[in-house]
This record gives sequence, C-alpha cells and structure tokens, in this order.
Amino acid sequence: MISIEKKLLREETLKKRNSQSQYSIQNKSKKILDRATPILKDAKSIFTYISMNREVDTLNLIEKYIKQKTIIVPYVKNRLIYVSELKDINDLKVGKYGILEPSQIIQPKTYEIDVSLVPGVAFDQKGNRVGFGKGYYDRILKKIKGIKIGLCFDFQIKEKLPYSSHDVRMDTIITEKRKIIINCNT
Repeated sequence: MISIEKKLLREETLKKRNSQSQYSIQNKSKKILDRATPILKDAKSIFTYISMNREVDTLNLIEKYIKQKTIIVPYVKNRLIYVSELKDINDLKVGKYGILEPSQIIQPKTYEIDVSLVPGVAFDQKGNRVGFGKGYYDRILKKIKGIKIGLCFDFQIKEKLPYSSHDVRMDTIITEKRKIIINCNT
C-alpha cells in the first residue's frame, strides 16, 4: 500500500521535474554525468536505466561507453524487472510502460556489476530512494553487486525520506550541483 506521504512526495517532485525545459534537462544531465565519470572510467560493467520522462538523461552515457564497457539495462516482463546486456544503442525499442528496452535479450554472464546508475523520484542524504512504488529497482538491486549511484536533479534531494527494510540504499548520489557520498568506498 502506498503511503500518503510518499504519494504526495512523488506528485510534488514529478510536477517540478516535468516542468523543466528540455534544454535545462540536457544541461544538468551533462553536469551530472561529468561528475560520475571518475567512478565510471574504471568500471568494466555498468547497469543503467534508459532515461525517459525528463529523468537525468543516460542515453549519451550509454552511447559513450557501449563500445568500451559491458552495458546492462533493465527490461520489464510479466510485471517483473530483468536485465540484459546491450550491445548497440540502436537495438532499443519501446517496451512496457513506454520505456526503451533491448529488442534482443542477452543474459549477462554475471550480476557482478561494477556500477549501477539508478533513477528515482527523490533521494535523501542517507542514500534512501523513493521510486515509482512498484519495487522493481529494489528487487533487482538486491541481486547486483557493486556501487549503486542515484542520479537526480538537485531539487530531488529531500531532507529525509520514508523507507522500509526492503529498500536498497545508494552508495552515492550525484546531482548537477554535488556528489553525496554515503558509502566511502565510492
């Protein structure tokens, strides 16, 4: 059951995120991905969402690293999230919920992923995350090893978020203005 607190938080934050211009999103996304580069440059494998609906844009990052690193992306099947290796950005198609996903599913050799880039509606400085309430990312992130990085715009950082025992915390959160390190291994 969705708490009223989380529902209102989602509505308020998404309204602000959706009011941004495409120029602003691209400009802020570039700054965010530039801040992430020192962590990503040494990674052999990256699990990343494929941006949509005015999220921090990850398509440029995928394009930048797809020939150099193993890129793993999510897809939804039967209301569950799975992962697939992505070999070519042109292999993306519109899938469930209007999300881009791989047209050809390639099972990754391992869940030993170096870095996971995670979307969210809101984050707090302790690494807690509020997503869309389906629990998709928490279920998959529990299986994935490696550094978990929340990517968001600075206004998506809240002082304190409600969280549950099944929620997966981020190790680092990166915005266009700052990098919040929660786990000092990042």
